[in-house]
Amino acid sequence: MNISERDRLMSWYHENHRVMPWRRDREPYRILVSEFMLQQTTVSAVIPLYERWMSIFPTVEALAKAEVEEVMQAWSGLGYYQRARRLHQTARALASRGTYPSTLSGWLELPGLGPYTAAAVTSIAYGLPYLALDTNALRVLLRYYGSLEPVEKRSTHRALREDLEPLLQDVDAGIFNQAVMELGATHCSPREPRCLVCPLQKGCRARLMGNAEEIPRRKAKKPVRRTPVASYLPVDQHGRILLLRGTPLGLLQDLYQPPLDAFEENREDWAGSDFILSLRERQNSLGLAASASLGYSISGRRLEIEVYSFPWDDISAKALEPVTHLAGLASVWVSPDSAESGGAVSSLTRKIISAWTGSRSALQPKGGRSAQCEL
Repeated sequence: MNISERDRLMSWYHENHRVMPWRRDREPYRILVSEFMLQQTTVSAVIPLYERWMSIFPTVEALAKAEVEEVMQAWSGLGYYQRARRLHQTARALASRGTYPSTLSGWLELPGLGPYTAAAVTSIAYGLPYLALDTNALRVLLRYYGSLEPVEKRSTHRALREDLEPLLQDVDAGIFNQAVMELGATHCSPREPRCLVCPLQKGCRARLMGNAEEIPRRKAKKPVRRTPVASYLPVDQHGRILLLRGTPLGLLQDLYQPPLDAFEENREDWAGSDFILSLRERQNSLGLAASASLGYSISGRRLEIEVYSFPWDDISAKALEPVTHLAGLASVWVSPDSAESGGAVSSLTRKIISAWTGSRSALQPKGGRSAQCEL
C-alpha cells in the first residue's frame, strides 16, 4: 500500500464511518470495553449492551470494584463470558496502577490483553503507529495484497505489520485502523464484496485476480469434539430449580447453571464431583428418562445434553447447603421464569431451562411406565 492509497482510505472513513457510542471520544476505558465486546459479536448486538454496561460501570475504577457476579450479570446477552472475566481482570490491574499505560508494551503487560486489543487501544486512544488486525481488517488487507497464506498464521500477521506500520508513523494510526475495520464491515464482506465502490479497488490484487471470495484462506478446522452431558434439574416443592455456580467442565464458571455431568470428562479432583455423582445416582434410582434434549456449541466442542428433572423435598434442599458449600459451589433455588430472564446465568442455562419448560411436564420413567409425580 502506498501513501496515496492510505490517505484515500482515511479520507473515505472520515466521510462514511458509522456513528458508534465508543467513537464519541478517545477515553481509553470506553475503547477498551468496546474492543472486548466486539470480539465475536456484531455491532448491532453490542451497541445497546455497551450503553447498558457504561451506565453500570462508567469508569475503570467502578468496574474494578465490582464483584464477579455483578460483572457477569452486566455482560449477560453478549456470550463468550471469558471476555468479561478478562476485562474485569484488566480493569483491576489498571485501577491498581492508577494510570493508563502510554505504550504498547505497557498494555501488553496487563492481564487479559492480546496483541490485537493492545494495538487497537493504543492506536485509537493515542494515535500510536500500531496495526490492529481484527477479522475485518485481516480480510481487507489479505485481499488487498492477494495473500493466500492462512489467516491464523503469526507470520501472516507479522508480514502485514512489517509492510504497513512504517506508513503509520506520520498519521493517526487509530483512524487508519478504524478505516480498515469499517471497510471490512461495510464493503469488503466475506461474500459478494462491493469492489466497485471500494476506496482501495485500484490496488487490490484479489479484485484484479477475481478471487476475493477465496481470501482469506484458513487452516483446516479440527473436528468438533462431541461431549455427552447430563443436565440435572432438581425441583423443590415450590417449583424452583437448583442452579450452581461452577461446572466440572470448567466452562462458564462464574455463572449460575444447572448441575452438569460430563460423565467420563468429569475431573476427579473437582470438588463438586461427589455431589454430581449423587445426582446421577438419584436420576438412575428413579428410572427417569430425559425430559428434553438439546445441543450446544462452546469452546470447540458440541455438548449433547440430556435434561433430567426430579423432585427434591425441603429437607433434601436444606441438606444440600452444607454439601455445596464444602464443594466450593454457590447454590441458589430460583423459579424457571426468573432464571431464564435473570442476569448472572449463561445462555447455556437459558437454553436448558427453555428446552425443559417446553417439554412435557410429566416425568416419565424408563420403559414407558406412568409418571410417579408431576411438577
